[in-house]
Amino acid sequence: MSQPTNIKRIKGIKFRELLQNYSPDELLFAPIEVAKHEHVASFVNYYGEIIIPHFSFPNNKQGVKLYLDKLNKASTNMNARKTIIGLESSGHYHENLLLSLENKGHDVVLFNPYIVWKERDSHIRKTDFVDLNPIASALIHNRGSLTKLKRDIQYKLQRAARTRRKFVQHRAQYKAIIKSLVDRIFPGYQDENDPLFSDFWGKTSLLILEKYPAPQRVISMGVKRLTHFFKKHNTKLGRPAAEKLVARAKNSLSRDYHELEIDILVLKKYLKLIKELSANIEKLEQQIARLFIQTPGVYLLSIRGISLIYASELMSEIGSFNYYRHYRQILDLAGASSKIRQSGQYEARGLPISGHGNKYLRTVINQIGNGLKSNGPRGCPYFSSFGQKLLDRGKHPRCVNFAVGSKFVRIAVTMVKSKSFFKPPNVKNHIDLNQKDFMISTYYSIIKKLSNFSSNLPVTEDNYLSKIRRNIESKYDVKLKSC
Repeated sequence: MSQPTNIKRIKGIKFRELLQNYSPDELLFAPIEVAKHEHVASFVNYYGEIIIPHFSFPNNKQGVKLYLDKLNKASTNMNARKTIIGLESSGHYHENLLLSLENKGHDVVLFNPYIVWKERDSHIRKTDFVDLNPIASALIHNRGSLTKLKRDIQYKLQRAARTRRKFVQHRAQYKAIIKSLVDRIFPGYQDENDPLFSDFWGKTSLLILEKYPAPQRVISMGVKRLTHFFKKHNTKLGRPAAEKLVARAKNSLSRDYHELEIDILVLKKYLKLIKELSANIEKLEQQIARLFIQTPGVYLLSIRGISLIYASELMSEIGSFNYYRHYRQILDLAGASSKIRQSGQYEARGLPISGHGNKYLRTVINQIGNGLKSNGPRGCPYFSSFGQKLLDRGKHPRCVNFAVGSKFVRIAVTMVKSKSFFKPPNVKNHIDLNQKDFMISTYYSIIKKLSNFSSNLPVTEDNYLSKIRRNIESKYDVKLKSC
């Protein structure tokens, strides 16, 4: 790994490149305290002298115009050649203002609220006016990040991927609630030792819970009508399953039906939520697939064990890999790097990860590592052998997850930058195909992964999936199928 040329690394280099053509007297700093309805701003020079005292402006177009008029006035008064605006990250409130200022051609630095809190130093009260000074100080000392809002593909992909993850989490919570309600309403409904349904969340099981959740209703239906019910809804179950369900209902240790009315009502509401969430998740996954093929992350799908969801979440949080000179910068961004404790000749080893960073990226790296180290169909022989070596050395499974995930990130950076498929070296039982067969089989494995989420992907657009197909066709003179 090459040594850094600036103590603040990329951030310091970019700041130097931004300011190297200006003297301190030609710089104007513009801190803004962001709020939902009304922002507060002021203007200071490099030495911290206030050029224009704090003032408020509304969060609308007229407010931005008022702010820019004052900014131009301050810049003219001090003959400033360069103006840098600083904002404190405030949830989503800062985004539209930042975007508006960027569109006007201004450089905007974004600050983590923790940085502003530390700069506040001895101030004991929290007001918008008090926060302007710490933001100005942090801006002058380059403690923020020159930033551009995520737009276009990355923003859309990140929004879709994060929303899908939230929906999946909610669905998991609702499923736990539904199972507890079923245990109260119909004890013995799904015996783990002798399951009636192959999948508790399958079509037939959910139909029964929706229509006849109580044992008393199942008994009143009887075997004949239940058999007709199964046939009417095109299920695979027949009379034997109906007989088994009625027998379980008669043997169920359930309460009287009138005592279960509220539980049954709540169960039906949660079942409806599950159905709506599943439909929304499916729609989001289709949209994710359409967005994802427009990124070079498509090459990551050549790794066995990497699904569309994992690859899309990784790409949506990282963005352009070209911004990073080394894969460890991505681990730092995720807070997945080990803590550092060093003094003189002493350096602590085996410390936990820092945990300070993008929690979404950190989570997906951990989950990718957990999936890749598996020896099952979800795993990858190359990564699972690496993970097994660490486990044999006594490493904790959680540490192994991040170690495997970190190895994946290192390889992913190379794959995405070079736009190449993954071909693991020296892996036992790996089928050694010639280059043509390898490229074609890998392409179809990617198509299969994408088809699991969307069967109607665009093939005429200038996306990376189409580029891969055209490249293989022209290089090996073959005709490949598209999605």
